[in-house]
Amino acid sequence: MSVGGILTDGRFVFLRYICYICKIDNSLVMKVTVNRTTVELFEGALSQHAVLRYLVHRRMGAAKLRQGRIYDAHGHEIGLDAPLREGQIIKFKITK
Repeated sequence: MSVGGILTDGRFVFLRYICYICKIDNSLVMKVTVNRTTVELFEGALSQHAVLRYLVHRRMGAAKLRQGRIYDAHGHEIGLDAPLREGQIIKFKITK
């Protein structure tokens, strides 16, 4: 199933699998903070991956990703394809 070009079912399974592999080899794991929640991601993840992990953690649907905006720590809006780095802080706000 696809919501706005983003796979919902397969993407969650894939991200969980990748993060499970990353836990075995800690060199591939990076931690990013989304709305004061720390999520573990694979090295080279994009902002949409971090928000998807956050939405899974909060038990919200993947469709919320397209309903919101992502901002960096300074309040500047960033795109879904923005690369992330270790320790980066981003904010996800759902627009009405």
